[in-house]
Amino acid sequence: MSGHPELVLLALDGAVPSRVRMLTRAGRLPHFARLAARGVWFSDCRPPFPTITPCCWASLSTGATPATHGATCQDVHLPGTPLDEVVSAYHSSAIRAERFWEAAARGGKRSLIVQLPTSGPARSDSVLQVAGAGCAALGAARPDRPTVPAGVEIPARLFRSGENRAGAAVSWGAAPGITPPSGQWQPATAASRPASVGSGRLATLHVDPEGSTAGVLPFDWSVLVDEGSAVIAEDEGSLRDRGVRVTEGSWTPTLERTFATAAGTKVTYRYRAKLLRSRGSARDLELFFTQMGDASAVSSPRDFASLVASVPGVPSNHGHTFLLHERDDGETFLEAEEQNFAWQWELLSRSWAAHAVDICAVYSVYLDSLNHRYRNVVEGLTDAPAAERERVTEVYDRAYELADSFLGRLMDACGDDTSYVVISDHGSVGYRTSIRPHDALEKAELLVYLDPPGTPKRRVDWTRTRAFPVGSCHVYVNLQGRDPSGIVAPADRGRVTQEIIRALQQGFWEPALGVSALAFAVPREQAGIVGLGGELCGDVVYGIAGGDVGGYIGGVHACQIPTALSGTGDIRSLLLMAGPRFKAGVTLERAVNLYDVAPTISYALGYPQPAQAEGAVVFQALAR
Repeated sequence: MSGHPELVLLALDGAVPSRVRMLTRAGRLPHFARLAARGVWFSDCRPPFPTITPCCWASLSTGATPATHGATCQDVHLPGTPLDEVVSAYHSSAIRAERFWEAAARGGKRSLIVQLPTSGPARSDSVLQVAGAGCAALGAARPDRPTVPAGVEIPARLFRSGENRAGAAVSWGAAPGITPPSGQWQPATAASRPASVGSGRLATLHVDPEGSTAGVLPFDWSVLVDEGSAVIAEDEGSLRDRGVRVTEGSWTPTLERTFATAAGTKVTYRYRAKLLRSRGSARDLELFFTQMGDASAVSSPRDFASLVASVPGVPSNHGHTFLLHERDDGETFLEAEEQNFAWQWELLSRSWAAHAVDICAVYSVYLDSLNHRYRNVVEGLTDAPAAERERVTEVYDRAYELADSFLGRLMDACGDDTSYVVISDHGSVGYRTSIRPHDALEKAELLVYLDPPGTPKRRVDWTRTRAFPVGSCHVYVNLQGRDPSGIVAPADRGRVTQEIIRALQQGFWEPALGVSALAFAVPREQAGIVGLGGELCGDVVYGIAGGDVGGYIGGVHACQIPTALSGTGDIRSLLLMAGPRFKAGVTLERAVNLYDVAPTISYALGYPQPAQAEGAVVFQALAR
């Protein structure tokens, strides 16, 4: 490499600081230990509220609270639209404040931002951007779609046949009796039964790529199944000459395939496949394909996008989380993450060689995926057998070792002159039971449905509904003159607001556990205590405490307060800073906020402060 950045930010979604400390002390994270010896460990870094991905990363990058930057939840309700309609906060257009790298551009600095949620599309010509419009590696630029968009890609798929398809789900992943959280981060899964053709060794795997923003038309794979191996091709006629053989438990090399689109164009996507099981018959096969996409399609500017297209490998920063749920296959999950880190490293290396980059931020989501699947198991809050808990915990901890290895590569390449920030948006807490604000509001007759309980996708009776929950922590009054179906007179808004608060206080009591999940519930006008308020905030904001209860969105994080704890869980953010302008070998025993990071970075490295920054410079972390 001809050069390296003066600042490297490694963003690890959901990294739990207490877990990092424990594994570092155990000697399993040598590069975290190395960085801590050179810098500052922040023992009490608090995320914003709600503790959900876009709110947190936007607060990090802007140095502002959610009320200011606009990402007041994952899904945001816009004034004047129906209360059950939301827009995604992951898209750059949702962020109403300047990011610190954009402020640095005013001082002549150039940045490379890789896959960081809420960062894309780029808003500065001085920013080299890869994705960042969603949690997805290939997040689409769609501010009008709720939750995480599918992206310019074909989602990952797991094909099963015969006996392998039945009974795959593992029941102990969630605490007993819990309806699993929304699952909105999980992509659609295609567990298909391949057709048996001819001799019984030929499987035809059909894909209807729903949600592909490129409009890819349906297509097939042909798979010739042997004992312990298989040959994969685009069609039966290609098996002999162009088929790729893969053995059981192994991956194909990186492959490319060109697809036709509904618009009459063609797109070429990269992918890999792993043969999980093959017993010589199309009726006994398990075959996994990574997501297929083109990272250059969501990269900018144009000349940089061409460099992204040249990077070998597959960006697997998301899309295979269902391997943890449908197959409980942590090994394949971690292998896909290793592939993503390898792709990211190639991207960084080539980018630093070709461009003068001062600031580099690179992101991975996989630790948060493991939290959503395994946090309750790791904390012993499920009925998982001891041997299974031990196995899952080892997968959980090995995931942190992957991040440690990547951190080591960054430090070795950039050296002591570079400043480093290793950070998570939030941590994770376990729970035994979950709550739904809908239930509390319905019991208080504030929310009324047309359908009886148990009906899938119950319809709201807007003619009788006076309050409706939105996102992870907001409840709106169904107000006349503001909301399309409003029935509450403006003069009655204050009274209904108090009814909502009383309903949450009563409805969040857990008799079986003898605890109340509710940490606070306040009117919008008093929500400044948690950095909320304004037109993108509910009429009531509520939060839950850590311990035994999880939220209906996120489960292990989201509506928990920024200081929530569980048995071994911690919702607070991981934060280490090191470099020439920071103290060395220090643990800072004081509370800081995630929105203090951008002001501190900017001050330390001499960048202009982000225009809307509200956080403070943490002077105790800075060298003299």
